[in-house]
Amino acid sequence: METIKRLLVYKENGDFVVEHVNDFNHATKRHYISEDGLREGLAPYKPFMHEYDLQASEELKELVQSLI
Repeated sequence: METIKRLLVYKENGDFVVEHVNDFNHATKRHYISEDGLREGLAPYKPFMHEYDLQASEELKELVQSLI
């Protein structure tokens, strides 16, 4: 069975959250208080986005697509 890396983007307690779930199903979460922070948080993933299953919450889909 092939495991897929996931990148989850959503809001939690007013913060933007980027949750990276790796091949071993281990997750790390990073919180950002602004759209600029979110942009900086997503930047390292841009060249490798084809390796991830990107899942953005409904409220953030358009924003995340514009940042990637």
